[in-house]
Amino acid sequence: MNMPTLGDTGFDVDDRCGPLSGNPRVDRINGLMLLGEMREIFDSVERACRSGETIRFGIFESSETLAAGCTEPIVELPPTATLTVDNQP
Repeated sequence: MNMPTLGDTGFDVDDRCGPLSGNPRVDRINGLMLLGEMREIFDSVERACRSGETIRFGIFESSETLAAGCTEPIVELPPTATLTVDNQP
């Protein structure tokens, strides 16, 4: 069975999102692991946006980060995402 890995995680934004353009593969947001710490990530991003601070995205298997500003508070928790694994070869 092929399980998703952090290397499979990225943004599908093409050239529409400033510093996140180019669909970077990320594994951390504000130093928190993308898979497993979702509530903590939301809380961290919500605080940053409420305060007009920068959000840092960690590049997969690298110490490099991308920074994006957030100038508007998040007003509600985004919908829950579900990961599924395709067992087909």
